[in-house]
Amino acid sequence: DRPSAGWVEYGPDETLGLRAVPALDGLVEAGTTVHRVTLDGLDPDRVYHYRIATRPIETYGPYKVDFGNIVRSDPATFRTLGPARSHYAFLVLNDLHEDLDTWKRHAGRAAAEPYDLVFLNGDSLSHLENERQILERCLRPASEWFADRVPFLLVRGNHETRGQYARQLKNYLGLPDGRYFYSFDHGPVHFLVMDTGEDKEDGHWAYSGLTGFDAYRQAQADWLASEIRSAAFRQAAFRVLVAHMPFFGNQGTRVTGHGQQDAAKRWGAMLDAAGL
Repeated sequence: DRPSAGWVEYGPDETLGLRAVPALDGLVEAGTTVHRVTLDGLDPDRVYHYRIATRPIETYGPYKVDFGNIVRSDPATFRTLGPARSHYAFLVLNDLHEDLDTWKRHAGRAAAEPYDLVFLNGDSLSHLENERQILERCLRPASEWFADRVPFLLVRGNHETRGQYARQLKNYLGLPDGRYFYSFDHGPVHFLVMDTGEDKEDGHWAYSGLTGFDAYRQAQADWLASEIRSAAFRQAAFRVLVAHMPFFGNQGTRVTGHGQQDAAKRWGAMLDAAGL
């Protein structure tokens, strides 16, 4: 809640022993309240122990920085994704709209069986107004209930594109290549995560001329064409596409706004041909 420097202490056992410090262009990240730390060189399908550390900055001079006391989280563990995993469970939660009571009930039921991943598949948040909303209505409860040990992937929904703070959302997420669309593998499954954008046309009055989702969906179409040709996609035993707004199916199972229709037009033929 105040400017600091941060890092992650981790290792294959409780002694930790390794430290990951975020740095960019030769400078260790400092003086911010948002920290993103990447752990490189991890083995697949292995449990790691870790804890988070932050050190508040009291004064920041050009030749001397005064720090406060280091604060560390409780130790926790996580398991990396594994290409050799034969089976596992994952959760998909849609349209929570910041209803933490419902989310907590889902998390409690799911805790009865192990699972490897959680997809928050859009509209987990409503229109975004400030940082506190992201922290208190998403990141903190997720961490308390499961995300200190099980990774979650926030798939952007149309409501998360709205509000004055929507453009800052990705600062709080670990997105591959900094994008809301990407792919990854876990066990026999090749996952594709895509961003269906807004449900109404770009020129709609509700967006005040500040959206360009048709072009954005076309950029994803270009990426998808390459993705479908990749060895990871072609050789996977299973392929799962995760996206917020349904654009497949018949009129009874598909919402038929402009965004869904545009996604179907730009992506549908490729996905049909690829067998999704």
